[in-house]
This record gives sequence, C-alpha cells and structure tokens, in this order.
Amino acid sequence: MIQREATSSLSPVTPFSRFRVDPDAAVATAQAVRCGLALRQAMTAGPGREAISARTAVETGEVFFCRLGGWQDKWRYVAAGEPFYSIGLAYQKAAIGDIALCANAARLLTGSCELEPMPYGARLLRNELA
Repeated sequence: MIQREATSSLSPVTPFSRFRVDPDAAVATAQAVRCGLALRQAMTAGPGREAISARTAVETGEVFFCRLGGWQDKWRYVAAGEPFYSIGLAYQKAAIGDIALCANAARLLTGSCELEPMPYGARLLRNELA
C-alpha cells in the first residue's frame, strides 16, 4: 500500500524518506476504516472486561518523515503533513465512539459506506463498508 522513496539533503532538517501512496488509495483508506471498526469492536465490553470508548480519525494524503538533529550524533524522527492536521481537527470534534473520516478519506469512500457530513469531513454511520 505504501512505498518508501529515500531522499537526502544537507539542510538542518533532513528528509528521511518520502512515501508514495498506492494508486488505489480508496482501498488503503477502506482498510484503515476496517481497522478502526475492528479496534472499536475489540474495545467493547465482554465477559470479565469493561468497555473502552475512543474516537478514531482516518485521513488520506501525503506524509513526510524527517530526521532532525545530528548534534552529538543524536537524531529525532518526525512525521509531518496535512493528514496530521486534519486528523487532529476531526479528533477534537468527533464524539466518543465515532469513526471520523476527514475530507480526503470521506471523498474516497463516498458510495461505499453510509456517511453523515460533518465540518471535518464525515462520520461513519454503520459498522460496515460495501
């Protein structure tokens, strides 16, 4: 689904790698939503255990991984990109238990699941994908 393309630079912020999304991003997005559904199901109450509720946000887009540092041979790795911003907004606005699809993810899954439009994109209404 994701291929790594290595890049390098001599700038203080060195791109560590850049990922290209599989041409069929809708398939990868649907798999991410299915993972969210499975996680939500796994956290439901069962014999001898209590339920845990969480929000799940899914977005599709370009992400960059950078290696920062170098002083005294210490490096930190950082991921950055628009999807992180979108997920943060959706996560703040979604209700506990929701699977929030940000704008790009919602656009890719339109027609394959029942969605309710929200300011951040859409909210998954049913526990299934077509």
